[in-house]
Amino acid sequence: MNFVNHVRRCVRAQEQLLQVDSNFLSLILSTDEATFTNSASVNLHNIRYTSIKNPQ
Repeated sequence: MNFVNHVRRCVRAQEQLLQVDSNFLSLILSTDEATFTNSASVNLHNIRYTSIKNPQ
């Protein structure tokens, strides 16, 4: 799926969700939170790797 189709699908989903419950999007928590330590520990739980090429 290309980027434009992905955006269109997301917009359509948002519109449908707002028709069902106008407060739905306010219930979703989205943060750009990060934790830094001096012990060099990294939380790998929320890391996503992206690439233009398929890694296979």
